[in-house]
Amino acid sequence: VIAGKNGYCGICYEHTPAEGPPVAALMEYICDKFDSKQFDDDSTPPEEQVKRLDFDLNDAQKAQVERSGKKMDRVADDVDVVSYTFKRYVPPTYETATLRKFSEGRTENIRSPNALAEVFVKK
Repeated sequence: VIAGKNGYCGICYEHTPAEGPPVAALMEYICDKFDSKQFDDDSTPPEEQVKRLDFDLNDAQKAQVERSGKKMDRVADDVDVVSYTFKRYVPPTYETATLRKFSEGRTENIRSPNALAEVFVKK
């Protein structure tokens, strides 16, 4: 759970072990607590401030990190093209979108492949 001083809050989690509705219910519970200001006054003291983590790397290690980053960028750029090249169709993908804040809300999904994406990867 991520909560900012400005009142904005959110959650970051891996979808595989946690389906959308229970996570959305958790967020609704947390937001209700924020709205009602029902927090204990005897909370633990704040943790130590975040500190920058500096890595002690030699030149060879820095060069390897740089090469790895560039390689990952190329891999990410090629994912759609490679999927089409091997399978000859745009594979289905799945992203969740929660609509639970709306009347009779549910977990919905976003499917990104479309005709324009297919034209792009065929080039």
